[in-house]
Amino acid sequence: MRRRWLGAVLPVLLVGCGGSAGTPTTITLAGLIDRTGSNATPGWMAGATLAMNDMNAALKTAQYKNLQFDWLFGDTTSSAMTTATLVFAQELQGVLNLMPAEFDAFSANAYDGAIVLMLGVLQASANQADPTSVTGAQVRDAMQHLNDPAGTTVRTGPAALAAGITLISQGKAINYDGASGPVDWDALGNVVTRLTHFSIENQQFVDHEEYDCVASPDCPRVN
Repeated sequence: MRRRWLGAVLPVLLVGCGGSAGTPTTITLAGLIDRTGSNATPGWMAGATLAMNDMNAALKTAQYKNLQFDWLFGDTTSSAMTTATLVFAQELQGVLNLMPAEFDAFSANAYDGAIVLMLGVLQASANQADPTSVTGAQVRDAMQHLNDPAGTTVRTGPAALAAGITLISQGKAINYDGASGPVDWDALGNVVTRLTHFSIENQQFVDHEEYDCVASPDCPRVN
């Protein structure tokens, strides 16, 4: 069995590939979790694991190259409920037995981080007979094609992801809209998002202006 570990764009994730004749090729995502840090939460790990389960179900539905993903975890010592967010929240509720209001902020981010990494691997290996030959640089470059404004919107959940995988295999553009909202970045790899100017008044967060950096790099005010 061949195995290669590749540095990925996301800071806490690595990807490796392995497989043998007659068995699915397994792409392993390894997450370094700081147990004392802000991402050391059940929601973070559940979000990433849910992403893997959704992607594996989607790969089977799309009958895509006999691939599957696996996780390897280790350690070092005002958003609107969009359609994608609702699908994610319903799935995660089944994993954690929590209500959406109880989810920590990292669960949706972890889900989206894992999904775009896996989609990047699939995009990078779409024209390769051997998926294990994909390189970290190819995954990095392929991720730029996951948020094409002219592409078909792909949301969360196995069914939507299976449709996205089929589009990738057909060489068609996609635009991933994730659990945390649009997952877009500029040509330099910087994340663009929607921002809220807030203040703390009487020990509570109070939202003021909102700016949409997804719609335009000028971040126009939306309210």
